[in-house]
Amino acid sequence: SAENLVALAGIFEWQIDFNTQIRPGDRFRMTIERIDDAETQAALRLDTILVAEYATAGGASFVGVRYEGADGLAGYFDAEGRASKQMFLKSPLKFSRVSSRFGNRYHPVLKTWRAHKGTDYAAGEGTPVRSIGRGTVSFVGIKGGYGKHVRVSHGGTYASSYSHLSRYGVKSGATVEQGDVIGYVGATGLATGPHLHFEFYARDKQVDFLRQQFPRSEPIADAERPAFEALRDRLLPQLLATPFPGRATDVVAVEPELDEEPMSQQ
Repeated sequence: SAENLVALAGIFEWQIDFNTQIRPGDRFRMTIERIDDAETQAALRLDTILVAEYATAGGASFVGVRYEGADGLAGYFDAEGRASKQMFLKSPLKFSRVSSRFGNRYHPVLKTWRAHKGTDYAAGEGTPVRSIGRGTVSFVGIKGGYGKHVRVSHGGTYASSYSHLSRYGVKSGATVEQGDVIGYVGATGLATGPHLHFEFYARDKQVDFLRQQFPRSEPIADAERPAFEALRDRLLPQLLATPFPGRATDVVAVEPELDEEPMSQQ
């Protein structure tokens, strides 16, 4: 379903920018929990992704195994127990398209070539704009050609800014978490149509965000590693033994092991 595909993108959104890096020949496969009716055993829906793999046409492969820790918090980890989650999201918008990259470009309003120190994401007006990482909102307001503008400080080294917004979702001084909505796509300032102009700063210098690499979040704790490895060793071989679908409509049904409880009872 569309919900399953959005969830898949959510697992790997720290490794892959689904706005810019999807290519013909990319493939994916996943094992999804099926929720059955407790009385009739009829399938109601496909729910939580338990394990997934995304393989790019270029040969890279990303795996995510869902693990719920003793604290009740769930996340996705690779086969070595490293968290899929990283310091920053790959994109401030869930789904859009890049209309202008970092570098030089012909400005459609000023009619001249000039440096373009950010990335433009084409999206419909009102599309939610997310903070790429945890931080403090250092500026909210009109900023010249940027129009309605929000800047977020991510500690002492990094900062990000979001421009041409139609309206704000935060106030100056607020603390935001990764993925929080800080505004909405618009066309304020020097813009010919709705889009997000996004800039990323390292030590106050604008850099090409799409080329940056950032550290992962914390891996599986040592105390939880045996439980994680037991789950991984049950789910991952089953997934990898299932061929990639040849078409979008190909679905391979995998029956649960006999010693497992039905999904409807879990």
